Amino acid sequence: MAIKIAFTNYKGGTAKTTSSTNLAGGLLKTFPDAKILLVEADGQGNTSSTFSIKSSTIENTMYDVMLKDVPMKDIVINAYENIDIAPANSDMDFVDFDFMTENKREMKVSIFQALKKIPNLVKRILTMKLSEFLTEIDKEIVETKDYFNLLKDKLDDVDAIYDFIIFDTPPEMKAVTASTLAVVDHVIIPYEPEKYSVEGIVRLLRRINTIRNEYNPSLNIAGLLPVKVNMKTKLHNEVMASILQFSMNQKINHFSTRIPASIRFATATANGLPATIVDKRTEKFTEAYYELIDELIEKEIIK
Repeated sequence: MAIKIAFTNYKGGTAKTTSSTNLAGGLLKTFPDAKILLVEADGQGNTSSTFSIKSSTIENTMYDVMLKDVPMKDIVINAYENIDIAPANSDMDFVDFDFMTENKREMKVSIFQALKKIPNLVKRILTMKLSEFLTEIDKEIVETKDYFNLLKDKLDDVDAIYDFIIFDTPPEMKAVTASTLAVVDHVIIPYEPEKYSVEGIVRLLRRINTIRNEYNPSLNIAGLLPVKVNMKTKLHNEVMASILQFSMNQKINHFSTRIPASIRFATATANGLPATIVDKRTEKFTEAYYELIDELIEKEIIK
């Protein structure tokens, strides 16, 4: 089975796409025979565009996997050598709305069928308490999809094909991100060391723990990853020190790797390829992602 890793943060601009694509590139260089799948869960399509793929023109995407039960393997396209992508586009922006709409319709159908199925329910309903009615109905209604677990069993057809599956998630904690966390092995939380970072991480950890308790008991918080770091900035150093102390208190890993602020952040999602594929490993920005891989290997997250 593949090692499944997600990059997640509520906040936009925390290098989730940059980190997921550069981790994929670094893994390819480190393990040339490995097969890697990038799952693009963000409707902006930046993971695809990093590999010069226009996801806006693709018919079936992660939206169709989540809501229309299209097999994952049917949407996968090759991006570069042993790196494939399960693409997404702006359709993903409607996952929540379309799920609610469809779920509402299915619920009405289920109630209708239950009313016909339960003996004399229609006659008895006028004298029943609401709690009694709900008990009767709940016995018959089966939800076909879970809002927080839309990827349940959806990776079965690709799990054995790939060595690594890396998820790029949107800056939110609704259906898409929650469903991703419900199926991955590890979550990496990239954060920019700025004001309110600690508060944001605390909120995110609460939601991650909820998903772990409800859906994915084996979900591991691989660690907190500082990104866009300028070591010459006093604020960055102070925030990282604060978050490091917090992580130690909570017994959560804080990566030693620092992803530096770089012009590569401005170009990382432009057409082309990730820096870890095209740049020399000795480049400061690129080297940081290889340091991250070394840490992941050391902590036996990558084997």
